Amino acid sequence: MGSNIKIRIIIDFLIIIFIAMAFPWWLSFGLVFLGIFLYRNFYEAFLFAFMMDSIYSTTRNLFFGKMFVYVLIVFVLFIFVRWFKERLRV
Repeated sequence: MGSNIKIRIIIDFLIIIFIAMAFPWWLSFGLVFLGIFLYRNFYEAFLFAFMMDSIYSTTRNLFFGKMFVYVLIVFVLFIFVRWFKERLRV
């Protein structure tokens, strides 16, 4: 359990660094996806998605002018991965 917590903290730290250093959005989003897939209750993903929305969101018509797109994507991804893992019994 100790190394599992260490890996989770490392993933959290890397996501924060990637968001703060303005790396491409897909790098931090990929780590969020990895965290959701590896851990059952990776609720930090919603905090990171909110941070990404605060930094990267725009009011363009790309997503019909909606805000909090990353939060919505992470929520759908979180539910889908949880359902998928239950089906695989992982």
